[in-house]
Amino acid sequence: MPKDITLDLNLVNSDKFAALHVACSVGNEGVVAFLLMKKSVDPNIVGDNGWVALEFACYNGYPRIVNMLIKEKKTNINYSHPIRGSCLHLAAKNDHFPIC
Repeated sequence: MPKDITLDLNLVNSDKFAALHVACSVGNEGVVAFLLMKKSVDPNIVGDNGWVALEFACYNGYPRIVNMLIKEKKTNINYSHPIRGSCLHLAAKNDHFPIC
């Protein structure tokens, strides 16, 4: 087995969701932390229906994941969907006030 295996951590599925989207949507802090340590991971990939990883964390109420994403300098914290609004709006609409 080769020792130097390269994986594309930004690879998306048929819904255009990458591993970071999925980890943020289910609240898997360990996987989010691992992925964010990798310099090649893009936290701003726009998936199906315009969702980004930060939106999933805000929408589902995972404040520690939100903080991890915000600390990642590459994350666009000002992302706003034309219908859903900003990530902050998603958190507030779903009563996830610790994120706000």
